[in-house]
Amino acid sequence: MLQDFPEEYEDKSGMRTVSGTVTLAKNGQNLIGISIGGGSPYCPCLYIVQLYENTPALNCENLQCGDEIVAVNGVSTKGLTKNELAKCIQDKNSKVTIQYNKLICDTKRGKTLDIKLKKMKHKIIEGMEPTTADALGISRAVLCNDSLVRKLEDLSQKAKLAKGIVLRTIRSMKILQARILGHDQMAAAFKSIAGRDSNHQSYLDLAKIHEIMRTADRELIDKTKPIISDIIVFTDTIIPDARLTVKKYADVKFEYLSYCLKIKEMDDEESECIAFNEPLYRVETGNYEYRMVLRCRQSSREKFQNMRKDVLEKLELVDAKFQAEFPDLIRTILELRAEHAANIAKIENHLDIFPIEADLDQQTFEYGSSSEDDPVALDALSKELDSIELHEDCEKIEDSDTLINFD
Repeated sequence: MLQDFPEEYEDKSGMRTVSGTVTLAKNGQNLIGISIGGGSPYCPCLYIVQLYENTPALNCENLQCGDEIVAVNGVSTKGLTKNELAKCIQDKNSKVTIQYNKLICDTKRGKTLDIKLKKMKHKIIEGMEPTTADALGISRAVLCNDSLVRKLEDLSQKAKLAKGIVLRTIRSMKILQARILGHDQMAAAFKSIAGRDSNHQSYLDLAKIHEIMRTADRELIDKTKPIISDIIVFTDTIIPDARLTVKKYADVKFEYLSYCLKIKEMDDEESECIAFNEPLYRVETGNYEYRMVLRCRQSSREKFQNMRKDVLEKLELVDAKFQAEFPDLIRTILELRAEHAANIAKIENHLDIFPIEADLDQQTFEYGSSSEDDPVALDALSKELDSIELHEDCEKIEDSDTLINFD
């Protein structure tokens, strides 16, 4: 296909190049840290496919993925294969001078509809089992040994644990609130009886005991509220903020994986054409489309790595906060409840006022037949019984929002 165009024809697709020179010192393995693509006999250009971590090529910050290598130590690379170029670099001394043509392109152009669809596909299959995705024949890129997945699972388990403790503690506080109302009513009833009974001191003592128990319940609620507020801050503020950060990280991760999948598909297309000895236009004219996707992948990878570092640091801080504060909060709740139970038991043990003598009306224990046969009395009793509502499910008390006001 190249014979249809001039010998030096390159389809740059609106992109341009700028010449540059860089001198790199080899590492201990006699490498500069680049992966090379293109070259004779299929592509007129030799270009950088990947820059490896912690290598001279990446640290110099001049070379980028997609840049064309024009010469090594003044020797032109025209007509060389990528293996010959790699051998040429390795045969040089400790320092290598590379002349290159830097690819100037807009990475926004690389975010095509195909990349957006791949990104959406990665989002959909994120929650799938690998076997399910394989059975459906869905191609995707996967991060191996992703420690962030385990940290997210641990965070979800801790959030679930904290929320469960909050719900159970609030349920017990609502029961205490209901019991406080019962103590108030019992204390008022015994005071009312003491006002018209000769043995009034015993009833006053009973009323006082109910008031003490009401005060103990109220103190337990007041001391537990700040602790529950601290746990709620963890479950309703810190955890959602961490999840929002993870959501942003996931968006960047899916974009990076989409570029990886796109490059894999383009590599497969090129290998297929080579296998069938069929020319591929983009390869024979400089492979600029492929090189732009390489540049987009490098940019997305850098963004992904920075975001991943931030997310890991935030999750570690959340985990450290949970490990440092959560056990102390739970221990405080248990100590408060144990102290409350001990105080209530002490009060009940000192309750020694029985039996109580009570002045009752002479007709209290007289059950005359007239009242039983009186239809008016029976009808009034029936209406009174019908007015009583029995709670079949005690959860109605627990679900009441009027018992405790946290404001």
